[in-house]
Amino acid sequence: MKDRQEIRPIVITLGKLLVFAAWADGEIKSEEYEVIRDQLFVLPDLTEEEWASVLIYMEYPMTEFELTNLIKDFNFLVKTPARRDYAIEAITRVVAADGVVTAEEQEALDHLKQNLKEDTLIEKLVELLKRILGLSRRHRQTSAAQTYNREKDLEDFLKNPVFFRLAREAKTFSEPLQFTKHELRKLCLAGAIMAKVAQADHFIHDDEVAVIFEALSDTWMLSDNGALLVLSIALNKNYGDMDMLRICRHFYEVSNSDERLQLFFTLVEIADADGSFSSPEIDVLVSIAGHLKIYTSTVHQMLNIEQYSSPED
Repeated sequence: MKDRQEIRPIVITLGKLLVFAAWADGEIKSEEYEVIRDQLFVLPDLTEEEWASVLIYMEYPMTEFELTNLIKDFNFLVKTPARRDYAIEAITRVVAADGVVTAEEQEALDHLKQNLKEDTLIEKLVELLKRILGLSRRHRQTSAAQTYNREKDLEDFLKNPVFFRLAREAKTFSEPLQFTKHELRKLCLAGAIMAKVAQADHFIHDDEVAVIFEALSDTWMLSDNGALLVLSIALNKNYGDMDMLRICRHFYEVSNSDERLQLFFTLVEIADADGSFSSPEIDVLVSIAGHLKIYTSTVHQMLNIEQYSSPED
């Protein structure tokens, strides 16, 4: 399905139902909040306003009246096989947001697919979504608990690993960084995203480093020493799929459309610094563009590619 006017109502309604599933035990705990937002953020083809229309349902539990209407809407929207397939694809993306689908999650997805085909969706939809979302959230929270153990700085460590390191390094830095914490967090998110592109083909070219340094200096107005510090921190970490999803989501939430497009221009310059785009670089650029909600047609034009299977198509 390529018609976004047809797709978006499915995705928006599904997103709201997933939020309801997250409220299964009557509350969304603080440690679950970020994980759930990550899961929802991978829902495809949403504008900024549509994304907000889903997030508002995280503010307080849904009423039975709202739920009944949502289920009716969703059941109507997925009447055709193509629409049912698209709904399954969107749910699968939520489950696979961290790059891993466990056997339990796959079993739950298969069960949902079967129920969609058999038109028993109304009776079983909510319970199946609760199971799928709960399994996925539990898997991710377990991974996080095993990895991060400095609770005081956990929020920055999860959301913005470059800022987490910069806050420590800045204490012994030779010159003060004349930025608010909000500004520093935003430029650190941008630095991490730029580093991900430079690392795409597992070899960081000097020309790529030069482009990142120039962007940090000119666009983000860091001093030369400050740009070098952020650059060294950003390039010193390998960013997995889950890291990049969360980093992109937070950059999306603190930036405007012009800033996101400007950043993507820079990402293209980084990838093209050696004179050509490699396949891994294109994969990373297309993935990041999807996370930043940049139109696929814009990405294709900027990369000068006619045919490419984008995650957002």
